[in-house]
Amino acid sequence: MKEINLGFKKTHYLRVFLLSIIIVLSACKKEDEEAMTSQPGFQPDFTTTSVIDIAPSALQNPQNPGYGYLMQIDNYMMMPSMYMNFSGGMLQEGSSNAKTGIASPPMWTWNYGGYVINYSYNQTSTQYTFSYSVAMNGSVWYYITGWQNIDGSAGHWEYAFDMSNIAQSGGASSGNWEIVFDWQLLGGVYDFEMEYDFGSLQDDIRVEMQIDSNNGSGYYRYFTPSTTLMYAYDWWNNGNNGSLTNHMFNPPQTTFWP
Repeated sequence: MKEINLGFKKTHYLRVFLLSIIIVLSACKKEDEEAMTSQPGFQPDFTTTSVIDIAPSALQNPQNPGYGYLMQIDNYMMMPSMYMNFSGGMLQEGSSNAKTGIASPPMWTWNYGGYVINYSYNQTSTQYTFSYSVAMNGSVWYYITGWQNIDGSAGHWEYAFDMSNIAQSGGASSGNWEIVFDWQLLGGVYDFEMEYDFGSLQDDIRVEMQIDSNNGSGYYRYFTPSTTLMYAYDWWNNGNNGSLTNHMFNPPQTTFWP
């Protein structure tokens, strides 16, 4: 079967460069031994959860027609875990309102050689909200904001990279890069919706995916531009049966397995 190009390869060099930022920050943190260490009490879910953890094992065979889709979406689901670093050396800050005496939401900061990381979160009766940013010499490189239900039933991420600032430090300028990620877990059924805007690199992308952990069924929809369906991937019987439809053809072409 002919390999399907999902379009993500165009962003590979950006992922490599941005990952190098994390490596630099992590290495610097190890050197910053004088700072007091404090760990935030809340860190968002899905920083360590991947499609591999919840998709049927039959889909994780490289010979499966939709294997490439799962791997691509897994990479992007795991992006927050790469760009939200909670290792040692973060200092907790806090303040109270002078009039009310009510404490402001705590913030954790980390500084080293011009790098500044800020992380804060707040809690209501039903949700956490959070914000995470990384700056270099006063210019924000990227930030991540979102919310998550306390019961773990749903969440929302927005993360954006200012490629103009990153370009000044050796990266490639391609306009701002933004990703929005929504997830929901209800009765063992995971629903995901992701939107990607990679600036001038390519058209925007939207992905919808559902995985039912009860019976191993699910689907994947790939749109680019975000309103045009390009590929539809469906599976059932714990991933042992399914179909992959390429809507780039007229009429669309469908491959079934096994």
